[in-house]
Amino acid sequence: MTPRKSSFSFALLYILICLFITPSTCRNATATTIDVGVILDMDTYVGKMSKACLEMAIDDFYTAHDDYTTRLVLHMRNAASDAVVATSAAIELLKDYQVKAILGPQQSRQADFIADIGSTTQVPIISFTATSPLLSHLETPYFIRMAQVDTSQLKAIAAIVKAAEWTEVVQERVISNLSRFVLIIWIFAVLVLSSSYTASLTSLLTVQQLQPTVTDISALIRNGEHIGYQDGSFVQDLLKGLGAQESKLIVLHTPEEYDEKLSKGSNNDGVSAIVDELPYLRVVLSKYCSKYKLVGPTYKTAGFGFAFPKGSPLVPNVSEAILKVMESPEMTSITKAWFRGQDKCSEEDMTTVDSNSLTLDSFKGLFLIAALASTSALFIFLINFFYENRHILASHVPAKQKVAAIAKTFNEKKEDGHVAAKKEKSKEEEIEMAARGEIHLTPGATSFSNSEEGLFSPDEGSSSSRPGTLYHALTVTGINEDRHREYSFHSNSDSFLYNKI
Repeated sequence: MTPRKSSFSFALLYILICLFITPSTCRNATATTIDVGVILDMDTYVGKMSKACLEMAIDDFYTAHDDYTTRLVLHMRNAASDAVVATSAAIELLKDYQVKAILGPQQSRQADFIADIGSTTQVPIISFTATSPLLSHLETPYFIRMAQVDTSQLKAIAAIVKAAEWTEVVQERVISNLSRFVLIIWIFAVLVLSSSYTASLTSLLTVQQLQPTVTDISALIRNGEHIGYQDGSFVQDLLKGLGAQESKLIVLHTPEEYDEKLSKGSNNDGVSAIVDELPYLRVVLSKYCSKYKLVGPTYKTAGFGFAFPKGSPLVPNVSEAILKVMESPEMTSITKAWFRGQDKCSEEDMTTVDSNSLTLDSFKGLFLIAALASTSALFIFLINFFYENRHILASHVPAKQKVAAIAKTFNEKKEDGHVAAKKEKSKEEEIEMAARGEIHLTPGATSFSNSEEGLFSPDEGSSSSRPGTLYHALTVTGINEDRHREYSFHSNSDSFLYNKI
């Protein structure tokens, strides 16, 4: 009985394992992984918070839905707040992991680069913080902005302002025409400066190299180009042997003439190339290495010869000395001493390129226009400001108080002209309605009393077109918190006057 019970218990345990453990194991074994790239600025607070939220969200989702047969695998990459690093990370994710989508990046300038990559590879790029209007969905259909515009975040910003109990949020507006004028000038200046900076940076990162259009002498002869050679050189016979026409061969004498003919070109009474012996060409290149380059195959000739009498004992000694110089490093030292090397030529060439790049003096006209516009706007503003506040300057108070009053007036926010005129018109309408008794006042706040007793003269400071006219006196008493104000309105058919009591 005992063996049977033991076998039965083992079988029951095996069935339970198959029922409860095996399905889960099978699900995990057959789960499909989906690679998703994430590009964030890990050195920022937003990047760290986004990384933690994404990891917790995926962990919580699969904890609650463990029966899903798909698993998202996040591949985090740090963009380091740099557009180039972010682009490199996107290329790595697409190439090494074949990600199905990329979350991020945080900045609009990073998204501008990655959006083109996503459209080319047809991989969705989903950014939740890039809101630049330059990121067009029509040009990059695979780029998705979670926040289409900055205004979509206004509710969140308002909630933060309310929670922090901030009493004022300032929004800068350009109201004055002078400010708009200066702003346009400065926007133009910044646009030119940024474009010039980009061009200068590109030229610094790109090494300029001379690439001749023709590298074979046979092509020159076949195209009928003019070819130069040194006077008295055997090169003339060599070129004729290669098939060059004698009318296309131009004799040259000095390095300066070499430069002049090469600068003109074959179509302007010049030459397209010069064929000469290496020692002479090195002399020309040492002087004009930034303009020309030695190209094409080198044709071997017998070289220079030294004549000695027959049986001269100097022949073996001179030949041995020449061979020693040619085969030793001393020949290289002599060449570097008398002819500039290619490295030195490249360095001086780069120096020449840098000297022709944009400098601060290149923008003196732009800076002059911006400075004149800003100075003119400031000068006009000061004239208007002092003219509007001339009563302060004309007052008989100490200079210190004048300066304080001017500073206080300058610091005060000036209302828009339309708003100020509207308020002034509203006040005048209220006064007229009060004089006619058409205002409905709140009990206890304001009271009226009308008097028509006899004839009286107006108060001091008032005037009437006809003396001795019957006036209707209307007294309005307004109570506003701890203030008590009374106004006396006198009206007749010709005029409406009021005096503060």
